[in-house]
Amino acid sequence: MDTTGRHPSTAQAVRGLAYDHLPRSLQTVSKPFHDLVTEMLRILPDDPELTAAIRKIREAKDCCVLLAALDDTAADEGRKLHG
Repeated sequence: MDTTGRHPSTAQAVRGLAYDHLPRSLQTVSKPFHDLVTEMLRILPDDPELTAAIRKIREAKDCCVLLAALDDTAADEGRKLHG
């Protein structure tokens, strides 16, 4: 995600939205959040409200990725027990 020329607080807020390093199942969960913020950066100017919005989106992404990871772990454990 390119933050060239953006306010430092905007650039800092987008940290943690990369998803390429995640397993494919978690990339599927994380990518829509990344794409939403990319679009917001395209259409909105730097502003404290933009920074707050990006942080909240990142928090929501973190919750969803954690849930998906826990669900994958539970599914893996179930396969080990019954597999």
